[in-house]
Amino acid sequence: MAALGRRPGSYDDKVWRGYNSGTVTDSEARVATAAKKKLKTFHASVHVTRIEDWCVEAENEEEARALLASGAGERCGTGDCVYIEVDEVSN
Repeated sequence: MAALGRRPGSYDDKVWRGYNSGTVTDSEARVATAAKKKLKTFHASVHVTRIEDWCVEAENEEEARALLASGAGERCGTGDCVYIEVDEVSN
């Protein structure tokens, strides 16, 4: 049912009924759903090298390096991925 002041079938009417996901008509929505059904999920073993930012409290730089090398501290940010290698892929 169209709201007062809206033409039935107009863009505003479709948005009002909840069709604001990028598709305009029901038939386009069915085509988009059919296309999504053809996708499969694949799993892979992936080796990732990442540069991360870590933080540790220390009195000086040498102590900070020793603490970080021993596994102390905490990650401050995930950083950038600098290398990725896909090992094996399976479905």
